[in-house]
Order: sequence, then C-alpha cells, then structure tokens
Amino acid sequence: EQMSLRKLVDFWSQPQRIGSARDSCAYSLSGSSWYLSLQYLYLGSEHLAIARALILHGSFMCECVETPIETIIELCRDDDSKAIDFHLPIYASGFRACKSKESMFALL
Repeated sequence: EQMSLRKLVDFWSQPQRIGSARDSCAYSLSGSSWYLSLQYLYLGSEHLAIARALILHGSFMCECVETPIETIIELCRDDDSKAIDFHLPIYASGFRACKSKESMFALL
C-alpha cells in the first residue's frame, strides 16, 4: 500500500497521536525515519518501498515542526497539489526525492 500525505494526516491527527506531531517529538521522529530510510537504501533495491515510506514519514514529521499539524490538515482538505508544494516545502521535497534511488540518497 502506498504512503500518502492524506494517510499520514489521518494517522497523526488522531487524538491519541496528535501531540507527537509537534515540536521536539516530531523532530526526533523525522530524524529517526530518515536514518532508517538510509539504512534500508543501503540494504538494496528490494527495500526501496520501505525507504520511500520512511522518507515521506520523515519529511512529514519535519514539516510538522515547521507547520502546525492543524494547518496541514486544512491544506489536505483542499487537495490542491500546488498549495501543498508551496505551503509544505519539506514534505514536497521528500515526495519528489522518492522518484529514484539516487534522489533519495541525495536527500538523505
């Protein structure tokens, strides 16, 4: 199953999780996700899907440090990819990086 911004928002906006999508916890989760993604990239091409999912998760969590999750929730309601690109540049960079193994390595 593909990772998406909508799925990340749905997961992290749940009442029991939303507190972790802020400040230092989100920052720590982003770094951990990116670190794990890099490790999966080193393991080889058969692990690219996991590496992609972790890059998107890390990018989302890092975005939550810069942009309140409530704002991200509102942006997702509009479903406007240009607005997401403009208002969520960290997530958008992670999304674009997932196009190839080389660009994922470059991001990380």
